[in-house]
Amino acid sequence: GLPQMLMLFLFTLGCYFVYRAVEAQCLDKKPVALLMLGTVCFGLLALSHWMAIWPFMGLVIFSCFYFKPRGAVGLGMLVIFLIIILPWCIRNLYTSGDILGSAYYGMFGGMGSGEEEIYRSYNLNKDNIFRKGFASKVLTSSLYQLNGIYSFLGSIVAAPLFFLALLHPFKRPQIAAFKWFILAMWVPAVIGMSLFGVSNQSFGISGPDANQIHLLFIPLMTAYGLAMLAILWSRIGIGSNIPIISENGYLWIAVALSTIPMVLSLLPGITRGIQTKEKATRGVVISYFGKQVDETEIVITDSPWEVAWYGDRTSLWLPTKKADLRQIMERTKNHKNPFSGILITPRSMTKSLLNLTYRDEKEWAPIILGQTIASAGSGENHIQPKTWLGDGMNIINSFEGLPFNKVDINLSSNAYFFFVDPEK
Repeated sequence: GLPQMLMLFLFTLGCYFVYRAVEAQCLDKKPVALLMLGTVCFGLLALSHWMAIWPFMGLVIFSCFYFKPRGAVGLGMLVIFLIIILPWCIRNLYTSGDILGSAYYGMFGGMGSGEEEIYRSYNLNKDNIFRKGFASKVLTSSLYQLNGIYSFLGSIVAAPLFFLALLHPFKRPQIAAFKWFILAMWVPAVIGMSLFGVSNQSFGISGPDANQIHLLFIPLMTAYGLAMLAILWSRIGIGSNIPIISENGYLWIAVALSTIPMVLSLLPGITRGIQTKEKATRGVVISYFGKQVDETEIVITDSPWEVAWYGDRTSLWLPTKKADLRQIMERTKNHKNPFSGILITPRSMTKSLLNLTYRDEKEWAPIILGQTIASAGSGENHIQPKTWLGDGMNIINSFEGLPFNKVDINLSSNAYFFFVDPEK
């Protein structure tokens, strides 16, 4: 469900137009039309993910100094960019009260509290942007990117060699100039990711972060890296009677080294797949809501993206406090969008006991801990006693303050606990 593939297409297309504009400038032709086409692509890119504004800022700044007339081109790019994104900003203002929409709260999450805490807080204190060590968070995120730059660039051997290619004077002027455009876009992107974070650890989610836009630069950086490899290979002058080695040996080496991490990461997945081939996948389990929950109802859950994606139903991220949820329920009574229940997924099982009992999840501890204990004692588990199932249900039954206290048995066997109102 991440937008990176669409972003990769739009970014690459926009960079193609920018490259053609650089080429036109080198041939003393007018580059304005090509730059405007590139700006349209970057505008659509920003609609795909607001983090794309950062590389566009670098592009505009560098364009102001490179293209003639200086300054006017950058201003024109800004105008077209704003024309594209302003309708959506107005829509955000109408629906959420802020032109940035949820991106505004993402900013608070990156600079102050954890992003999950921000999105799950009903009454948000907007003065907490520097509350939990802004400087240390930026430094930590920057070091995280620096240490993981190889994996962020797809573990492709040639991609990091782009930075070495910056030192090489390419003969074609458009190739030599365009590498600085890439760098000018990448540096602001790194700054943006340092401010807003690129780690899914706070969400307990594996896989790429939605803010991870290093991958947009992979094709371009890889192209320059391969060019640098070709130059170095020719300078080494390895003699061979086999043309495929003497001419393209560097390509085979780069492909082999880039493939190894992917192959190694696939092996554990194959083992897990064989072991769990008989179990229902998350998509199959969550699709239950598309059949059993009315379209007008809202599902409260710790994983709203799964319900929205697989179940095709409106979902609300479980608030951190019961009082907030009760307040939300009062406001929705007159909107004919009742809550169907509270869904707790296996995602909550990964949270620490300290977090469950004393921190963010303390008000939901009975149903989360009860779910974990009940799941440990259910099914074909030969480690924990079957009595744990009853113990877990006893903890769940101690949950008070909300009408949702009956477990839907159709989901509990898959470690998904859906708490509903027994009177409905």
